[in-house]
Amino acid sequence: MRFEEIRPFVRYVHYLPLDRAARYDFTVPVDARLFYCCSGEGCILVEETEYPMASGCVLVVPSGMGYRIGTPAREVTYLAVNFDYTQEHLDQKVPIPPVEQPLYDPGRRLENILFQDAPDFNSAVYLCGAENLLPRLMKLEREYFQKLIYFERLNSDVMGEVLFECARMLSSQRFRAGDEAVTRVVGYIQENYMRPLTNRMIGERFHLHPNHVSGMVKTFTGVPLHRYVLQVRISHALEMLQESDRPVGEIAAACGFCDIYHFSKCFKQALGVTPSRYRVGKTAEK
Repeated sequence: MRFEEIRPFVRYVHYLPLDRAARYDFTVPVDARLFYCCSGEGCILVEETEYPMASGCVLVVPSGMGYRIGTPAREVTYLAVNFDYTQEHLDQKVPIPPVEQPLYDPGRRLENILFQDAPDFNSAVYLCGAENLLPRLMKLEREYFQKLIYFERLNSDVMGEVLFECARMLSSQRFRAGDEAVTRVVGYIQENYMRPLTNRMIGERFHLHPNHVSGMVKTFTGVPLHRYVLQVRISHALEMLQESDRPVGEIAAACGFCDIYHFSKCFKQALGVTPSRYRVGKTAEK
């Protein structure tokens, strides 16, 4: 499954305040879990890895992966979410408690999903400095308990935003910890989209291996170099079609396409209409 195809179902949302008397066994969830630390300091053990949980830290645990909430050194409050990545188990709306590890049956796992484009989410995802998620998570909790009309659909959308933001933060962290040359590469593409751009040409300019260029761009943008270049060119072509009367062939050349036929083919694949048809539609809207 591709991560961009998720449509979460939020099964349960609640605040979980703990003190030094809290004791939890090692358990295995049959649906996915998200823990956000609202205040205090604690820790959560997932399999054999211990994750320190301070204010602003978030931990996503896949279904079927054992965890234990540690006893905090002082009071800590988590906001916890039980959820599925899909809508395939809407019939099970009641919160499903995790199972003690010795009694866990893998057959009870609700989802067995492997993400092709976001492999980080196939195991535990841990992020700190995620305070920007708190307003959305508080909205989830409020909607869950108020249960106003359409709350399930609204919470699905909000949970999707939370998970996509986590994925974006992971990508950003990987970028900061890795080769910052990607900033220069992406900036160069933005400024030179009208010129021929290939892995080899960009690699030579920035003294990078061509394969590294494409992988680096994919890490930062989510798509390989050739697709990112195409997205940038289509974006500029859209702007020109909307704001100028320049001929379509001239716009194709100005955006780096080899000819009008290639431009029209790529444009239609991306947007479902030809450049000329798109322009007619925008003119009619005005």
